[in-house]
Amino acid sequence: MLPSFNVVKQANIWHAGSSPRPVNSIVNTNTDLRLQESNGFLLNVAGAPGYYVDSAVYDRDRIAVASRRATFSNPIIPSPSADPWMLFHEGFYYYCESRNQSSIHIRKARTLNEIGYDEGEQIWEAPMVGNNSKAVWAPELHRLNGKWYVYYAADDGLNENHRMWVLESLGENPQGGYRCRGCIETQGWAIDGTVLEIGDQMYFLWSGWPGKVNGQQNLYIAPMSNPWTISGERTLLAAPERDWECVDMAICEGPQVLQRNGKIFVIYSASGSWTVDYCLAMLALKGGDPLDASNWENRGRIFETVPEVLGVGHCSFVTS
Repeated sequence: MLPSFNVVKQANIWHAGSSPRPVNSIVNTNTDLRLQESNGFLLNVAGAPGYYVDSAVYDRDRIAVASRRATFSNPIIPSPSADPWMLFHEGFYYYCESRNQSSIHIRKARTLNEIGYDEGEQIWEAPMVGNNSKAVWAPELHRLNGKWYVYYAADDGLNENHRMWVLESLGENPQGGYRCRGCIETQGWAIDGTVLEIGDQMYFLWSGWPGKVNGQQNLYIAPMSNPWTISGERTLLAAPERDWECVDMAICEGPQVLQRNGKIFVIYSASGSWTVDYCLAMLALKGGDPLDASNWENRGRIFETVPEVLGVGHCSFVTS
């Protein structure tokens, strides 16, 4: 991970190619710099990647400061910071979060370890009353069909009325204005919604009750005709049947899609999130129709409690 700093007002700029050459003699700005090697600092210039600042312009104190900031300490975002969601887009990391269970904010940073330094922009605030006015949980920012969408769970103050909702961007800025496209019809209680894309087809995945009474949460999947509409019946993808999925309550929740090298996985959380046994498990698509539950294989737990780390659950994935 390459950390950023703002440590230089003036510097010689060189291009880090096979034949390094000066491209601008002086920079008079607070410039985002990233540590490259001992011989220089990578310069983040819009439209001009691969430029660096000659380290000869730095004194030892400034280089020492830069080196110290190359490290980080957990947590990078202080508590409360449940249900993390982050993506990388055009040189920046975006972190989407609920605050006070009543508003959605998006942070922006050049590097993962600096995301906590950005205060973030509020993109939406829940209404005072209504079906999506309370318990705003686990928002996720997605880029779909050339627009930004934020999926979140909310209710009217009664947990049995928790449903999935979606916001649609008004422009190109992920931190810009949004409008609410409404509630997504999931045939009942729903939280932790996310999107799986396979070719041109989108699928919605979420955690839901099998009936109308709390006590068990399953994973469901359904096809989508657009980013705010489910176009078919929900299919049961996974139910909590194993001991490690049923600590204090039978729960499968927080599905997260991971695609790599042509393979598709869904990482999900199991057991009560309030317990030390909260864990992460993995489903793998063996091939064929993702709406056919028999095409998915449960690979079991992949992250679980150890003495140093307790209650590992509800993750997201982002490339470094």
